[in-house]
Amino acid sequence: MRQSIVVLVVFGALADAPGGRASQDALCLEEGKRAFDDLVERWTWESFWDGSTSGFRYRPRANGEAEVFWNADMVGMCSQQLGSCTAYERSGGRLGQFALSSRVRGGEISPATDAFLHSLNEPRIVAEGGDTGSRGLAGSYGPLEGRGVVQSIPTPGRVVVVQQSTSGFQSCNLPNWSFPPLGPPVPIRDKITPASLSSFKGWLDGNLHPWPVGAKSEYVIPYYGPDDPMVYVLVRVGGVTESVIFIVAEPDGDGWRIGGHFDPKESPAQVHRLARLILSARMTSVVR
Repeated sequence: MRQSIVVLVVFGALADAPGGRASQDALCLEEGKRAFDDLVERWTWESFWDGSTSGFRYRPRANGEAEVFWNADMVGMCSQQLGSCTAYERSGGRLGQFALSSRVRGGEISPATDAFLHSLNEPRIVAEGGDTGSRGLAGSYGPLEGRGVVQSIPTPGRVVVVQQSTSGFQSCNLPNWSFPPLGPPVPIRDKITPASLSSFKGWLDGNLHPWPVGAKSEYVIPYYGPDDPMVYVLVRVGGVTESVIFIVAEPDGDGWRIGGHFDPKESPAQVHRLARLILSARMTSVVR
């Protein structure tokens, strides 16, 4: 990657960096590149599992100005070449939930970044419909039930006010930056077995209900990265795909929980696509 002048800006407070501009430039380059690499890693996982990136169209090998911003709770970037500003929440030591995205239409990138950060600071009202108890997301209510699908607990509809923590944002302008191609994530490409695999298999085995007597079940685990916030698992019974579930890492990094599932009757195309990817990145199985 090539870069020329770098400028460090601290939103909400003046930066009195010892050593003057040279120290600011060095700090900007170091921290800005770290934030950019975190975003690329997140986009690599999204591109592999979802076939696209959240909220915008990634353009590999695009080259131009980018403005990266970060604080203790969020990381994001604005780019004319990608035509967007986008941000993710931090979840422990990883980038987790997609927070917000908006389009960038011409003009200088710094004003667009300022406007986007201002929009992040505004409370957003999210209406959540009531859950009727049908199969869907599981929250944190425990193991799979019935035929291995996640059963949700009925909850009334509600309105949620989302207020992002936007204090202490820092921004680094990278005038000549290259966006790399997004190939398979490194743990999948290099077949790296994570140190947490043994405990993950134990957790998975302890949180999935046994199948009926005589039914052989298999939970196929693909290679995953320790910093990836979600792990897809293929559930097969008698060699036939039953569902695809996704396991979400706890924010503190201590354990996992079942996030939800895809059912082949309700989402056949999604299950077929994910099952094919899981098998292509297969690391191991839990067989019962």
